[in-house]
Amino acid sequence: MRNIYLVRHGVPDFPNGITLLQGRHTDLNLNPKCFSDASNLRTYFSDKEIENWYSSPLKRARQTLEQFIPQNTNPIILEDAAEVYFGRWEGKSWEENMKNDPDLFEKRKTDNTVLPPGAEDMREAAKRMLNALKQTQGNCVIASHWTVISLVTCLISGHPFEDYISIPHPYLGVTKINTDGQQFYVEFAGRKVCQTPFCDSWH
Repeated sequence: MRNIYLVRHGVPDFPNGITLLQGRHTDLNLNPKCFSDASNLRTYFSDKEIENWYSSPLKRARQTLEQFIPQNTNPIILEDAAEVYFGRWEGKSWEENMKNDPDLFEKRKTDNTVLPPGAEDMREAAKRMLNALKQTQGNCVIASHWTVISLVTCLISGHPFEDYISIPHPYLGVTKINTDGQQFYVEFAGRKVCQTPFCDSWH
């Protein structure tokens, strides 16, 4: 049995401090104020016998991993660990999307799988993230994103996709998945494992 730790990236460097809906094509840097929070993960992983370190190709995930990866270690990029593409809503604030698509927003209140125009299918995104897990070797860490982490957690555990948003996953939170090489098992999801004072100020 080997262990896979999925780490949600830290707070992105949002323009003017306005939270945007980020996805696969919204490639923001990690907020520099989050570097210290992310570096606290180094202690958590120090005794986990991590053999390989992976990351989504997006900057906010890569830069998060850079804060706690061992020195002289090269991360491996997993394209399949990138965030979901949110179509027309991507890169815009929630307020802007609610104003532009009020009917669609109303539908999403009861079904989070309702998609904005052009968005990636949530179930397909879950399968893509599962493929990322299958590409890993040994005990490992993957720096990734909330939506795909929550979706693959649903896929593995049988949790309804419609409720993926109910799986908590704070910035720099950790989900642990075990595998025997054939099956995957969720040990815990969205756990805060270290002090993250800057990230705690964001929702």
